[in-house]
Amino acid sequence: MATRYLIDRQLTLLADGQDAGALPCVSIVAESEFDDAPFVAPLYKNAMKSLISTENTYLDACPDCFIGSVAMPDRTDPANDPYRFAFFLDRKRLLLLDNGPLCADALATIASSRPLHEVTTVYCLFELMRLLTKGDQKYLSDYEDAMERTEEAILGEELSDTSQVMLAYRRTLLKLDTYYRQLTDMADDAIDNENGLLTEGEVRLFEQQQRACERLMDRVATLREYSVQLRELHQSQIEAQRNSTMQLFTIITVLFVPLTLMTGWFGMNFTHMPGLDEAWAYPAFVLAVAAIVVAEIVVFKRKGWL
Repeated sequence: MATRYLIDRQLTLLADGQDAGALPCVSIVAESEFDDAPFVAPLYKNAMKSLISTENTYLDACPDCFIGSVAMPDRTDPANDPYRFAFFLDRKRLLLLDNGPLCADALATIASSRPLHEVTTVYCLFELMRLLTKGDQKYLSDYEDAMERTEEAILGEELSDTSQVMLAYRRTLLKLDTYYRQLTDMADDAIDNENGLLTEGEVRLFEQQQRACERLMDRVATLREYSVQLRELHQSQIEAQRNSTMQLFTIITVLFVPLTLMTGWFGMNFTHMPGLDEAWAYPAFVLAVAAIVVAEIVVFKRKGWL
C-alpha cells in the first residue's frame, strides 16, 4: 500500500483515499504498485523501472518534470548491493519508487523533525537528499580512524590479513567516490534547470547540495590516497621481511663457507696431506673451524649484520 504525505509546513501522513487538496504531496510506492500511479506517463514509468534496477545515481530533466534515481552504498557493509530508489518530481507531486524501507524511514524522520522552510515538492526532495548524506562526514572520519589503526597494525606486524583489508578499503572508497560524483552531477543537472521547473531559490538549494557533495568527494579522494600509502607501506614491510630472510640465509652461508672449504680439502684424501694420520688432527680441525666461525660472528656483529 502506498504511503502518502501532505507537504505543508510539516509533512503530514495522509490516510488511504484522503485528498491532498491544493497542497503538494509526496508518495512512496513499491514497484508492484507503480503501474497504478495515474499521473505518471507510461514513458516515465518505463524509465523509472529501468533506473531502479541499475546501480546509478542520475537525474533527467523532462519537459514537465524531473525523473531520477539514487543508489546509496550500504554503510554497514559496502560489499552489499546499494539501497536504490527512483523518483518522479513535478510541482504538484513527488513520487518515490522504493522497494525497501529507506524512503519511508527518511520521510518519517523529516515529518518528525523541524518544519519545512518551503511548501514544495522540490524542497521535500532536497530535504530527503540532505538527510541521506547527513552523517557521511562522521562516517568518513570513523573510516579514517580505522585506516589509522590498520597502519599501526602494519607497522607492528600485528595484522595477518592485510591484503584483504587493503582490498576492502579500495573497493569501499571506490564505491563512495562514484556515489558522491554522481550526486554532484545530479545537483549540477538540477542547477542547469533546463525545463525551467525550479525557482531561483530552489536552484540555490541544489547549489548548496552540490557543494556538500564536493566536500565529501574531496574527503574520499584524500582517503583513497591514504589507502595507496597504506598499500605501499604494506609492500615495504613485505620487502623488509624478505630482505631480512635473505640476509639470514646469506649470513648462514658465509659462516659455513670455511667449513665447506676445509672439508673439501681434507676430503680429497691425498696421501701426503699433513695431519691426516695424527691423533690430534680431528680436534684441531674442529677448533679451527669453530674459531673461524666465532671470528666471523664478531665481525658481523660489529658491522651490524647480526
